[in-house]
Amino acid sequence: CVWDSDSKKLLYKLPGHKGTINDVRFMPGNEPIIVSASSDRTLLLGELGK
Repeated sequence: CVWDSDSKKLLYKLPGHKGTINDVRFMPGNEPIIVSASSDRTLLLGELGK
């Protein structure tokens, strides 16, 4: 999940992982791209807002 730190509201729920998410990286700049790594041994690439 991606949360707004100011309003504490849920912005996006990213499906896919079956384990704990260990790391998340956002694409620099204005691109809404995110990659996450999980204890289920997968990396997932997603686009926020899609």
